[in-house]
Amino acid sequence: MSDNEADDPALAGFITLQKERLQSLTRLQQNYKKDAASRKTESYYMKRLQQIESLNAAFETTHQVIICTEGYVKTDYHAKKIAVSFEDLYMETYCLVAEGQRIKFPVTPSSASAPTAVSTVADARVHMPQLPVPKFSGNCVDWPGYYDAFTRLIHQNERLDNIQRFHFLKESLPAGRDCDIRQIPWTAANYTVAWDTLIQRYNNPPVVFSNHMNMLYQLPSLSKEKPDDIRSMISAVNVCAAACNTINASLQNGDHWLAHYLTAKLPKETHSAWEHHLGSQTHIPSYKDLEQFLNNRLITLDAIENRNCSGTNKSGSPLDHHPTKRISVHNTHAQPSPPVLRCPHCNGNHILRRCQQFLSLDCYQRKEVVRRPAVQV
Repeated sequence: MSDNEADDPALAGFITLQKERLQSLTRLQQNYKKDAASRKTESYYMKRLQQIESLNAAFETTHQVIICTEGYVKTDYHAKKIAVSFEDLYMETYCLVAEGQRIKFPVTPSSASAPTAVSTVADARVHMPQLPVPKFSGNCVDWPGYYDAFTRLIHQNERLDNIQRFHFLKESLPAGRDCDIRQIPWTAANYTVAWDTLIQRYNNPPVVFSNHMNMLYQLPSLSKEKPDDIRSMISAVNVCAAACNTINASLQNGDHWLAHYLTAKLPKETHSAWEHHLGSQTHIPSYKDLEQFLNNRLITLDAIENRNCSGTNKSGSPLDHHPTKRISVHNTHAQPSPPVLRCPHCNGNHILRRCQQFLSLDCYQRKEVVRRPAVQV
């Protein structure tokens, strides 16, 4: 036993448990090799495979606890590579038993489609990516998301005992806060005490609702029609609405108010297009109506941006596939300089029908520009 294990009895207990599981798997392989062929029935093979999977699952769970413990790299568990030894032995034993079952009890075509315990065990061997332990920021706004994640992954996980759950709970707390919970003795019975204390401290629906409503009220007004800004606004609203639903304070009753409020935050071009979209409708638009319109509008804006990018050369000037031929005229008299072209819309050095900003407008906005006095297309 290393000094770190002696200083941390809980860590030493976990390592001892892992060593016992390694020995159990070794004995299981030895007993399988010694068992007579007459004893190896189909039920025998299924039971052996289930025992192998059960040992592997328990080993993996405790392994995650050990590697998250401070001082893990200085333990004999890490130095002797016990986890690597167990993984190698697990693969060797499982393949040995599964191959023996396949030879003695081959799967016939008629029974291939029927689900068996063997197929269930084989499916359990697929290792999915491991999810990190949920982390809590200490902010009440983040509590609903943390509570759902921790409850599903840790609190309701039947493969974990209360000691392991208590370890993950302490790991998930924000640094420098909730010191009273961190100081609760590490026992199975105290896990329930610590979890209930955390719920009473942070499960405050009025505070969560107030914070998310403030986020809605603090949404900035958009001055230009930029797709990224519009998407950010939609995402912020949807996040607030989802958070309010989790605390039984749905915003559906204020759906029409929300649509009216967000319309005032839109840029002038988008607001005008929204009014044209409504036309002569008599019903009061809801937030879902506005969200669908904005999503369709974003598709149009993206298409225009892509078209503008494809119609611009590397120097940033529009491509002209039919350049005007230059005719050289020799004249001894000084020629007056050609008139400077000015776009009436953006003051650029081009005519209106070649103005990229003008072409990106919708038909109603272009019509308003053309109606201005002294505009030449």
